[in-house]
Amino acid sequence: MVQLITKITFPADIRRYTAFALSCFLVTILSGCGLDQTKARQLAGSNKPESMEKAAEIFQDEINEMTELYKDNIVVRTKLPRQLMKNQIYGGALPHITYAVKMMPTDPDVRLDYAICLFNIATGNLAEMTVAETAYKDVLELDPQSSKARYGLAIIEFRVHDNKPKALRLLSDATALDPNYADAYVLSAVIQQQQGNLFESASLYKRALGLIPKMTLRRKEVLELYQAVLLQMDFHDQANQVQRELFDMATK
Repeated sequence: MVQLITKITFPADIRRYTAFALSCFLVTILSGCGLDQTKARQLAGSNKPESMEKAAEIFQDEINEMTELYKDNIVVRTKLPRQLMKNQIYGGALPHITYAVKMMPTDPDVRLDYAICLFNIATGNLAEMTVAETAYKDVLELDPQSSKARYGLAIIEFRVHDNKPKALRLLSDATALDPNYADAYVLSAVIQQQQGNLFESASLYKRALGLIPKMTLRRKEVLELYQAVLLQMDFHDQANQVQRELFDMATK
């Protein structure tokens, strides 16, 4: 029996940063539920921290109420944890996605969310990582074509088991299934760089950058990794080109 946790507590900093995002989320997936969100949204639009805090409390109350009213509604049970995970609130997401797994045990997308949540909660604990690893393997049994499950397993092989060759094989399979999987190219590049394969690493970073939108935080992170490899190879002209893009991002 899964114990339902209907009270979600958001740390103060998260409540301030995500108040308006949560209001949009509620409007999107809980529309038609009869709750008045006007006051909360007005408060969320204010620049005053105390107003944002008050709005977050209202949103939290609405989420808790909807969780109780619709605790057996699979739409709420799957979309709510995804939004919480998007905001890195994995502890709050886990009981909801666990319940969704009970309701839909053969749904590979629900199983994938469950595995991702477990992985992010594990944070280095070997026993917990083993549970997350098993969850990713369960996804592959349900969906052998899941590139995201392979990516998750590759991270575990790399970070937990220090098995870089196996991680690279999993990542190669992931990009074969999804040629636009930027994160898989980035992780492959990181591993190749650690193994001293700098040309291959640079090529993979460049491939990933071709898939990542400009002026995004993720692009900035990958540009910095790419620049470091170029400097290791003494490709200073190319590294300077990357530096110019980083400068443009910082000044806009």
